[in-house]
Amino acid sequence: MRLEVPALLLAGALAASPVWGAEDTAARVEAAIAANPVKGARVAVCVRRLSDGVEIVGKREREPLSIASNTKLVTTAAALWRLGADYQFQTRLVADGALEGGLLKGNLILIGGGDPNISGRATGDLFHVPALMAKAAREAGIVTVQGDLVLDDRFFDRVHRAPTWPNEESLWWYSAPVGALSFNDNCADVSVTGAATAGAPPVVDARPPFMRLINRCVTIPKGKAGNISFARDPSGAVIVEGTVEIGHTRTESITVEEPALFLGQALSHELEKAGVTLQGTARLIRGGEEISKTASELYVWRSGLKESITIANQRSQNFYAEQVFKTLGASGGHPGSFESGAAAVRAFCRAIRLPDGVVTLVDGCGLSLEDKATAQALTGLLEAMYRSKLREPYINSLATNAEPKSTLRHRLGEPWMAGRIHAKTGTIESRGISALSGYAEALDGEVYCFSVLVNGAASLGHAYSLEDDVCRALVQSPRKESAKPETEPKKEGARP
Repeated sequence: MRLEVPALLLAGALAASPVWGAEDTAARVEAAIAANPVKGARVAVCVRRLSDGVEIVGKREREPLSIASNTKLVTTAAALWRLGADYQFQTRLVADGALEGGLLKGNLILIGGGDPNISGRATGDLFHVPALMAKAAREAGIVTVQGDLVLDDRFFDRVHRAPTWPNEESLWWYSAPVGALSFNDNCADVSVTGAATAGAPPVVDARPPFMRLINRCVTIPKGKAGNISFARDPSGAVIVEGTVEIGHTRTESITVEEPALFLGQALSHELEKAGVTLQGTARLIRGGEEISKTASELYVWRSGLKESITIANQRSQNFYAEQVFKTLGASGGHPGSFESGAAAVRAFCRAIRLPDGVVTLVDGCGLSLEDKATAQALTGLLEAMYRSKLREPYINSLATNAEPKSTLRHRLGEPWMAGRIHAKTGTIESRGISALSGYAEALDGEVYCFSVLVNGAASLGHAYSLEDDVCRALVQSPRKESAKPETEPKKEGARP
C-alpha cells in the first residue's frame, strides 16, 4: 500500500477535490451515507482510523450480514496467518516400482497438495505443468509404465462443492469444484461456432479437450438472434442445445465433475507426447492404498500462497479462495474440508481477538448466503492485519481502484483518487447483496479501514454509489489534528 504521495500528485489532488476542507472525516462519511439511501436494504457501515484505532463511524456495525466475496478477506488473512506468506503448494510425481530397461514395474503416482495454479494462467500454456512432469518422467528413463497413473488427492476430502452452494449454478466457472489435484481452474472453455450454412450443425469443442460434449445445436442465418443453453446429463457429459448464427462463436467456461481425473487426463496426454506409454489407466487412489517407502520422486511443482491470494482477492476468483480454504483445513493434519477450513478460520478470528459469532464462514469464497460477518468485525480484521508483519502481502493482494485486471478497475477513477483504495468487492446480484471493505488513504496521509455491507438492495447501482462515496469521503477528508478519543473506542478486534 502506498503511504506517501508525490508532491505534484498531492497538489493536483488538492486542486481537483471539489469538497476539500477541514471538516471532520466522520461527518463527511455520515453525509455520504445520508446522500445514498439504498431502497429496501439493510446497510451496515464501519470506519476505523488506523493511526489510533478509533472507530469513527458505525451504522448497524454489529449486525451480521451476508458478505458475499468479502469472505475472501477472511480466508486469505487466515491463510497468511496460519500458513505464512512464504508457504508453497506442492504437487509431486513419484515412480512406485522398479525401473528396468525403460520399464517401470509399478505405478506413476501424482500426489496433490491443493495447488490452484496448475493451469495456463501464468504462462498462457494450459499444459505447461503436465508437460514438465512428463518430461521429467522421460528423462528419468521411463519409456513404459506397466501400472497406472494413480491420482492421490487425499490432501483434501472429495466433497467438491459446499452443500450450501446453489445447485442450479454448478455449471459455471464461479462454482468450480475444489480438489487436492486440480487443473485449469477445474473448468474447460466450451466453444460453439456456427457452420457456414444455415441448418448445419455448428462446431462444438472444448479446451482442454477432455470434456464429453453432446451437440444438439443448429446453425441459423446471419442476422437472427441465437440462443444457446448448457446442461449436464446424468453421466456427466455437457449437453449443448439451441441455435447459433452462421460464423458466430460463443464460449463459456464450464466446470468439470472430477478435478483429479481432469488433471490425470492432461498428464496422460503429455506423457504420450513425451514418449512414455501408460499401459494402465489414470485413476483415483483407492482407500487403504499406500505408496511404498522406496518410491522415487521424479518432479515437484511448487507455487506460492502470496500469488494465489492475490488472484483470489484482486480477481475475486472463487476457485482459488476455496483451494486456500481447504488447504487451511489440511494444515491441522487432517484432510482439508469445508468444515476444517471453517474451524481454522474460527481459530484465526480468536487469535486476533474477535468475539465468537461475529464472523461465520461455511466456505472460503462467499458463494454461500451463510457466510456472514459484522462490519465491525471486518474492520477489526483489517486493523489486525494492518498492524501485523503480514501487512504488505495482505494489502498488496487486494484490488486497487481503477487498476486493470481487478474488480475495482471501473470504479473510483478520478485522478485525485489514484491508488488510494485497496479493497475487496462482494456481489450476489440475485439477492441484492453488495460489499466493499478495505483500506483508504486520505490526502493528508491518514489511513482508514472501512466496511460497507448492503443486503437486499433493490438496485445494486445505489449500493455501489454508497460504497464509492464513502471511499471519496475518506480520501478527501483529513483528520483534525485536535481530535483525540476521550473514551475507549468501540471495536471487536484488538491489536495482536
